Amino acid sequence: MIDIRPMREKDLEEVMPIERQLFSSPWSEESYKNALKNSGTIFLVVEDEDEIIGYAGSYYSVGQADVATIGVVKDRQREGIAQQLLEALLDELRNKMTDTVFLEVRESNWAAIKLYRKFDFELVGIRSDYYDNPKENAIIMKRDLRELS
Repeated sequence: MIDIRPMREKDLEEVMPIERQLFSSPWSEESYKNALKNSGTIFLVVEDEDEIIGYAGSYYSVGQADVATIGVVKDRQREGIAQQLLEALLDELRNKMTDTVFLEVRESNWAAIKLYRKFDFELVGIRSDYYDNPKENAIIMKRDLRELS
């Protein structure tokens, strides 16, 4: 059974291999440890039978948040797990009185863009050459949490 819960530092043992598998410029373990210590963050993991199969994280402050990451192990993608993680993350952000959520996504990541559009994120801009390995633009998306729930 799938369970979504707050990420703990000890979860990084399972999270880091997923991070390295999914992202060409992965976060370091130290970056995750610092994020988990920050009071303005929400990081979640999704477990299936006590195995971490995905995670998501966001930074928030004074009514605004940025989705920092969402990842699901490759052999469990396209099962709706990222959708469940994003829904849980947005619920947590609503509980923190967040009004607006932003994110960046690679312009070639159509699966993620489709997911974000499903959650009423709108295109608001482009960051040129935002990503490395390979160099690529980021699409900036925004969601107003006050309008839709």
